[in-house]
Amino acid sequence: MQFSIPQDTFARALNRVVNVAARVAPHRDAEDITTHLLMEVKDSTLLEITATDLSMEARVSLKITGGKKGACTANAVTFNNSVSGLPSGALLEVAFAKEEIVVKSGRARFSLVTLPAKDYGVFSGEDPAKGASRFAMPPADLRRLLLSALPCAADDETRYYLTGIYLHIQDGKLHAAATDGFRLALASIPVPKGAEKMKGVIVPRKAVQTVVQFIDGVLASEDASQPVQIEADENTVRFTLAKASLMTKLIDGAFPDYTRVVPKNNETLLKAEPRAFLAGLKRALIIAAQPDQSQAVRLALSKGEMTLSANAATIGAYEDKMDVTFDADDLEISFNGKMLSELVGQFSASPKATATKGDDEEDSDDSEATADAGNASSSLCVKFLDSTSPLLMHAEGGEKSLVYVLMPLRT
Repeated sequence: MQFSIPQDTFARALNRVVNVAARVAPHRDAEDITTHLLMEVKDSTLLEITATDLSMEARVSLKITGGKKGACTANAVTFNNSVSGLPSGALLEVAFAKEEIVVKSGRARFSLVTLPAKDYGVFSGEDPAKGASRFAMPPADLRRLLLSALPCAADDETRYYLTGIYLHIQDGKLHAAATDGFRLALASIPVPKGAEKMKGVIVPRKAVQTVVQFIDGVLASEDASQPVQIEADENTVRFTLAKASLMTKLIDGAFPDYTRVVPKNNETLLKAEPRAFLAGLKRALIIAAQPDQSQAVRLALSKGEMTLSANAATIGAYEDKMDVTFDADDLEISFNGKMLSELVGQFSASPKATATKGDDEEDSDDSEATADAGNASSSLCVKFLDSTSPLLMHAEGGEKSLVYVLMPLRT
C-alpha cells in the first residue's frame, strides 16, 4: 500500500475521525486495535479511512495520487499527531511495508508500528433499514440543534437513556431535547422535508460530539454549502456530509416526558444582557467552584438590579451588582453556578466553528465549548415562579426556538 497526499488535506480528514478511536480507549495499550485507524487504498486515486469503537463508525474518503491498493492500521492518536506535525502544504508520501507505515515529507520521516488490518474491529450495528427516514438539512442548522442541547445531556451511565440527545418530531418541528435530571434543553427548527414521519431517536453523546466536529470541518472548507444527509431507523442513525459519514447505534430506551417539567406559570420576569450575566457568573465561580464547594451562586433580585454572590467559608466571598430589567417583588434564589453559566453562555457569543470537548479530556467550563452554537441574543429572558421552583430561560423576542429549564439549589 502506498499513496501521496497533501499534508493539509490528510490532517483535516484525520482530525474528523481520530476521536472515534481515541475516545473509546484513551488509556489502553497502543497494541489494542480498538485504538487504531484503518486505512484502505481502493484504487490509484481513492483512500478510505475508518475509525470505530464498535458501537460507532466514522469514515472519510480522500483523493490521492499514485495509490497502490492495500490496507493497514495505525494508532489513531500517534498517527494523527505525526501527520499534523509535518510541514503544512507539503506533499506527504505514505507507504506500508514490513508491518510498518512510513510517512515522509522531505527529510522528515515517521516509521510507525501497525497491527494486522484483518483484525480490525467491525461496527456492531447495521445500516439503516430500507424503511428508514431519510432527509437533508443545512449543516449549520443541525449543529445549532445539537450544540444547544448538548450541555444538558447526562454523563452518568447509570441513567443511560439520558446520556444522549432525543431527536423527535412534534407540532411540526424537529426538536432536540436533553436532560440530566437537573436541567432541560429544548431546541427546535421547522421539520426538514422528508423527516415528517421520523420516529424519535436518542443519539449518544459522543456521536453528537463527533458529528459537530465533522460539521465544523465542513463549515471551514469549500464544502460548506452541502447539506447533511440523515438516515434514521429505530436502531441506527447515519450522518453523511462532504465525503464523510458517521454511523452510530442509538440508545435503546425511552426518553422521559419532558413536557411535564417545563414551567407553565412562571410570570416573574428578569431581563439581562447575556454577556454581562455570564461574566458575573464566571467571577462568582472563582469562589463557588473551589474544591469541596457546592458551586452555589445566589441571585438576589430587586427592582432594576441583580446581585450575584458566592461564599466559601475557607476561601472568601464574591458579590457583584448589575443593572437588569426586573419589576416584581424581591426574590432570592440559588443555582449551581456552573450549570447556570453553561446555559447563559449559549446566548452570549456569536457563532463560530470550534471543536467540542472530548469525553476523555479534562473537565472545563463547557460554556466555552458550546456557546458558539449560534444562539447569540442581546437580551435574555429568565422567568421565575418562586425561590424553590425551576427557572425558564429563552432569548427575548421572536419564536422560542431554544428553551432551558434549571432546578434551583435548596440552601
